[in-house]
Amino acid sequence: MKEMADIDDETFDVLKQIIIDGHDGSHPHLPNLGPDRAEILLELIKDVMYQPFVRKGKLKKASELRKIQIQSNSLKFKSD
Repeated sequence: MKEMADIDDETFDVLKQIIIDGHDGSHPHLPNLGPDRAEILLELIKDVMYQPFVRKGKLKKASELRKIQIQSNSLKFKSD
């Protein structure tokens, strides 16, 4: 992810700290963020969430539409 997003080591370390260390619900150990850093991290997290959830759903829907089209075409050819 670090290479794909082309982010610096410091930003990646903060993101890793939030995602991995911040999952237990205990907030005192989370880093303080300024508005600029928070904006960057928010966009990175949106990108990270997009890949496994939104993109997967779009790929699944496209696959289902292709199957429907193939079935429709095969039925059309059988009836001809």
